[in-house]
Amino acid sequence: MKIFIVYAGILQKSGGMQHACCEMANAFAARGDEVAIACGGGDLKTSFFPLHPDIKIYSLISESPVLDPDKAVIGRHISSLNKLIRESFRAFSKKKFHEWNEKCKCRIVKPHLKSAFSDFKPNVIIAYNSDAVYYAVAAMGEKIPLIGTNHVELERAFAEMGEPEKKALNCCKAIQVLLPSQKKIINKFCSGPDCEIIPNIVPENQRVSDGNHKKLLFVGRLTKAAKRPHLAIQAFEKVASKFPEWKLEMWGDSHGSERYLKEMKNDIISHHMENRVVYRGTTTDIQSVYEESAILVCPSEHEGWGLVVTEAMSAGLPVVAYKSCAGVNELVEDGHSGILVDDGVEPLAAGLAELMANDTLRKTMGANAHQAMKKFSKDKVWEKWFRLVDRIAGINKTV
Repeated sequence: MKIFIVYAGILQKSGGMQHACCEMANAFAARGDEVAIACGGGDLKTSFFPLHPDIKIYSLISESPVLDPDKAVIGRHISSLNKLIRESFRAFSKKKFHEWNEKCKCRIVKPHLKSAFSDFKPNVIIAYNSDAVYYAVAAMGEKIPLIGTNHVELERAFAEMGEPEKKALNCCKAIQVLLPSQKKIINKFCSGPDCEIIPNIVPENQRVSDGNHKKLLFVGRLTKAAKRPHLAIQAFEKVASKFPEWKLEMWGDSHGSERYLKEMKNDIISHHMENRVVYRGTTTDIQSVYEESAILVCPSEHEGWGLVVTEAMSAGLPVVAYKSCAGVNELVEDGHSGILVDDGVEPLAAGLAELMANDTLRKTMGANAHQAMKKFSKDKVWEKWFRLVDRIAGINKTV
């Protein structure tokens, strides 16, 4: 079978969706399927996460490689006039702003995606999130069976989503969601497609933290609006004097967030914490980082699925996060595998201090977290995906 994955981001970056996309492509390739990915840009040969050598990569913005990471972003190719129109919408309607932005991006993507579909001739298309679904429907109509996926916080997404995207979602044969709460949201807005709950896989980590390392960990893109790493820094600053042996280590992609990173570094300097809060950049061996840490702090406002959270839990780390964070509050069991706190810096600091002060509690929660992630094993998740794709493509295949 020929499977085509549409992902509107850049494979050279280290985010959770890139990781999930590459793992999916590899799983189908390992099964013996022919697989292609269309993405924003890059060299069309490599990705941050390993890809099976037989997987073909297409660009959504050009017939040739776009190596500049800024120019590889689809939105960078919107004309100046359309950007002005978009900004005029922003002033009075976030929804209109988003709808216009996606219409402009769709015009850019459509011819390249249409050409890629024509070249690859897929049996089924898997589109990552509503924007990719929109682009896929614009490029091929309903000629090829389409599965939409969800990797964002849906309440927020539908609040901003334009009518063309909603209409495109209803052209899907099926929509995959990650968590039970997300199925209810999809069913509220999409009457046509089947909705399937299929979580992300979580690596079953045999190398786990022993809980003795005096290290807090933040992992994620350095984005102020969603991931909010500055809250992790501020929470640690409030309790650092009580725990002089502890450090906070920050890992993640800062491209495009240089000003924000500078703000956080200035805050660290002003609190004389240069030796205790360290930014490490990105790594291809995040499992070793988890193994050498004791607690994951997740100050996100929202997640589609807390991929970092599940990876850290699999490695035996308890998690401190916010009760209000969708995509995390269904993964962390408060008081069992971590601590869920009320919004704000003070509650986050208190949650961290509770685990930092109590070795037994920290290790018990870490062991519980590791055990809880076994239900998201590779075999269980891919079996669900294989069955869904085969059914939608109309192919009977034994998994």
